[in-house]
Amino acid sequence: MLFFEQRANHVGVCGRRRDVDDHAEVGTATLNGALASVYDPGTYTARQYTLLSAAQGVSGRFSTVDQARAAGADLGALQPSLVCGANDVGLVLAAPVDSTSPGTTTIVAPQLTGIYSALGTAASMGAQRANAILLDRSSAGRDTAGSWIVATGSRERVGGDGRPAFQTHRYGFLAGLELPVGDRDNWGIAPGYAHTDIGEDGTGTSGSIDTLRAGLYCGQQAGPVELSAAIGYALDFLSQKRPFGAISTAQGDLQGHEVTAGAQMRLPLLLGSSTVTPSIGLRYSYFHGGAFGENGANGQNLSVGTDNVHSLQPYAQLAVRQSFGSTPRPTSVELRVGYAHELLDAGRQLAIAAQDGTVFTPPGAGLPRHYLTTGASISLRPSKALTISLCYDALVNLGRASAQTADVKVDYRF
Repeated sequence: MLFFEQRANHVGVCGRRRDVDDHAEVGTATLNGALASVYDPGTYTARQYTLLSAAQGVSGRFSTVDQARAAGADLGALQPSLVCGANDVGLVLAAPVDSTSPGTTTIVAPQLTGIYSALGTAASMGAQRANAILLDRSSAGRDTAGSWIVATGSRERVGGDGRPAFQTHRYGFLAGLELPVGDRDNWGIAPGYAHTDIGEDGTGTSGSIDTLRAGLYCGQQAGPVELSAAIGYALDFLSQKRPFGAISTAQGDLQGHEVTAGAQMRLPLLLGSSTVTPSIGLRYSYFHGGAFGENGANGQNLSVGTDNVHSLQPYAQLAVRQSFGSTPRPTSVELRVGYAHELLDAGRQLAIAAQDGTVFTPPGAGLPRHYLTTGASISLRPSKALTISLCYDALVNLGRASAQTADVKVDYRF
């Protein structure tokens, strides 16, 4: 699309795979001041693009013409110049004089596109975090019904591999109701909500995710071993913005879906007055982000395809718990360290299209491969039925990601 904003004297140029230009048509036109050109993403050829037609004539001249490519476009070998006729204004993209190919083409890539991948990566990491909370709740052997809530706040940074890095700020909760089934089983359901703000480093692009979540979990005692499993589903409402200064902001909204599943085995061991609990497990999540089209930035608006993110993480953890105080109302301190390894996400593909149909693959930060975590918590028991825990966990930066998470857990037994 070609657009001409007279007040700001900005011209947007978009390569079209056809011979007819979209351009402004007026009765008379007076040119004045400075003209800045912005090249929209797409495929350009050596030809003349009509910017403005005036049936009753064009008068005046621009004092300066800025060909700085405000959106970061690189026209390659094509040389731009402005031509003003009696009834029109045109932009000529000329091939070099020594070129042997009169039909020289140049592809201008879109800018600020890392936010698309960041949305899916952030959603997938949030899904695995909720998966871990449900598996942590799936302890067997509780002899009474109960309810609980975990309020969470976290900050994450993901980057590396020369791709745009991004940061997230996430807060939310999961709440559950659980019942003992027989002497060895424990079943529970857990709805929840989370909000995530995303910002890409150095670009000004941003996004947000609002997540409605529900999960089902169970635990079973098999001799000294505790077995647990969890499944979950979440509906995401996502939005993103890419600012282009005077051209305004390209923005779009979409919906996403998450499916999670996990299984865990742990073996609590009493060593003196301490409890040492090694655990191993497997966590899986799948995120599907729907296709959408942007609006608000004229020729910079893009069509964005679906995003599918698969995550599979085998993990191991070691926790050491020490209790203090009286038996009816003890205070417990726990230290833990764990490691998870990401096995999937290698085949992830995301396609975007410019308005002339040119298709691109945007860069972006994928899922980290290594998750080394450490944490500590303190649990207080004000009454026989009520337990309150304060927790802190950190994802150690091994080159791609780091995170800090704080939780407040409240557990009430009926």
